[in-house]
Amino acid sequence: AYWTVLFVLLLCLVELRLRLGLSRWWPTLLLAGVGIAWWGCAALWLDRLALVQEFQAREGQFYQAVGQHIALVGTAVGVSVVLGMLLAMLMRRYQRLQKIAFTLLNFLQTIPSLALFGLLLAPLAWLAANVPPLAALGVSGIGNAPALIALIAYSLLPMVRNTYIALEEVSAETLQAAKAMGMRTGQRFWQVRFPLALPVLLEGVRITAVQAIGLTAGASRHGYGATGRTAHSDLGTDSGRRIRSVGRRAASRRTGMIELSHVSKQFGDDTAVEDITLRVAKGKFCALVGTSGCGKSTTLRMINRLIEHSSGDIILDGQAIEQYDPVKLRRRIGYVIQSTGLFPHWNVARNIGLVPRLLKWPATEITARVEELMGVLGLPVGEFAHKYPHQLSGGQAQRVGVARALAADPDILLMDEPFGALDPITREKLQDELAKLQARLHKTIVFVTHDMDEALKLADHLVVMRDGRIVQQGTPLALLQRPADPFVESLLGGLERGLKQAALTRVKDHMTSLGPTLPAQSRIPADFSLRQALSMMLRDHCDRLTVVDQGDVPIGELSLRRIVKEAQLDKVSQRDA
Repeated sequence: AYWTVLFVLLLCLVELRLRLGLSRWWPTLLLAGVGIAWWGCAALWLDRLALVQEFQAREGQFYQAVGQHIALVGTAVGVSVVLGMLLAMLMRRYQRLQKIAFTLLNFLQTIPSLALFGLLLAPLAWLAANVPPLAALGVSGIGNAPALIALIAYSLLPMVRNTYIALEEVSAETLQAAKAMGMRTGQRFWQVRFPLALPVLLEGVRITAVQAIGLTAGASRHGYGATGRTAHSDLGTDSGRRIRSVGRRAASRRTGMIELSHVSKQFGDDTAVEDITLRVAKGKFCALVGTSGCGKSTTLRMINRLIEHSSGDIILDGQAIEQYDPVKLRRRIGYVIQSTGLFPHWNVARNIGLVPRLLKWPATEITARVEELMGVLGLPVGEFAHKYPHQLSGGQAQRVGVARALAADPDILLMDEPFGALDPITREKLQDELAKLQARLHKTIVFVTHDMDEALKLADHLVVMRDGRIVQQGTPLALLQRPADPFVESLLGGLERGLKQAALTRVKDHMTSLGPTLPAQSRIPADFSLRQALSMMLRDHCDRLTVVDQGDVPIGELSLRRIVKEAQLDKVSQRDA
């Protein structure tokens, strides 16, 4: 926050200098502004930041850890630079070595850093026990040796790749000219090729250093000090439940990736789902839509093994779901259904804390998590914690259902028509809350709905199903612009597809700067949808709207003529594509 404020202040000063035409004394003004900002922020609230207080409490330990961190990073980067350049030059001379080296280095990058540290423990411990000179140098199963070797292995790929590309990019004509001028091989390299390749080489050094700085923190888990040990030393202490929660999630190494490959499901002679392939990336919101009985809910329930698939592969975090224990799998996946599924004999707090109790969280963590989620979802603890499901409205019960699904902080959330039984006003409000929650938490969500407007409003990825098959999938905007067939077009609204497409774009994306003409009387916030803007124009019998910010200050204009012109240009570009 401090640096953001300082940056904004500098921009204001630069703008002032441009507007006033300052030429000589503006640097002094900038320096004075920086000094005032530093003094003011430091005096007012900089020392109150938790990070600053933590540093002041452990300053000596921090400097020692930084020194160890820099030593390890510097050694690893230095060795990788030398080895990387030598290997890249050998690869240029021996083309057969190129494919082998890149394959091996890319493979090393696929091994998680902690795993690579762990894999080195046994061989290095054996070498230390059987080769005394190595033991005398400090080589052992834990400590500096495995950390240094792992960091060098990780750092080689960017260094080799950048060196190889840098040397290749030096033109043959330049080198030929250097040769023609009588330069020897070494001279051509050091005086021509190397200086021309230096910018790309330095970029490789930068990438290597940045990567090594981050990975060195993980080395603390295997006996090396550095700042990683300083940070990790508080995990599991009284420094806060949220920190322990992050440590638990990091240890699980879950990504939230879902992949279905040629998946089918038969119930006797009936096929509910037939040969579907779908990939939901981490943090994306995928909506399954279609007519009743098309296989949406069946697909959803196969992901958490409520229904076992008949054929094909369902992959979760790179592992087939058959390899997971079904119970443990479901505990790590949030699940919300239309009827909420709340236990009627349990109060709200106990319903929400279900999965954390199954996972044997400490009671204090469960209580804190329940209170946190109730606050996020607009359920005051004092008012709702002791209520039972029959005492809740439909919207309140659905909020409790969502809170329960999020209680164990799952990476994946499955939602089967969660808002289908609610009235339109409550449904729209919960949709907005879910959108805000997703923007904050970035969960991987698979959402089943019959409401196309709901799917278009919430989803990043839209999947249209019919008779157990996927008819079309893609972004909502792509499907609206190019439906695959009349069925998809009808499902997306038919002749109203234009309005639905307008609902996906914001007014600020189509507004122009204010012109010399008088601004329109009708005003619309910049964050409103284009569909709302068109509705306002129809209501107010006008073809222009003044666009305002959150403070109701005019910042632009929206013109119906410009909207139509942009739509025509988009149509032409799509036709040409």
